[in-house]
Amino acid sequence: MNISMWKTIRKANRKTQVEVACDLGITKQAINRYENGASPMPVRVQIYYLQMRNSKTDKIIIDYLKEGMKNGNSMD
Repeated sequence: MNISMWKTIRKANRKTQVEVACDLGITKQAINRYENGASPMPVRVQIYYLQMRNSKTDKIIIDYLKEGMKNGNSMD
């Protein structure tokens, strides 16, 4: 998924980086790094964003997780 898409999803749901960070138990700085592509976004954070999007979320999550497992990626 496009890096700027994460920010678009968050803003469409009228959430700040601080609110997302609090929901996930991580820092605002981490959210900023993920959204700007400075750090890889963990799967659990991607799932959170996709759930906010609420658009065929189950299929997207399942496809993503299957692809990650197929490629041997860590699910952290």
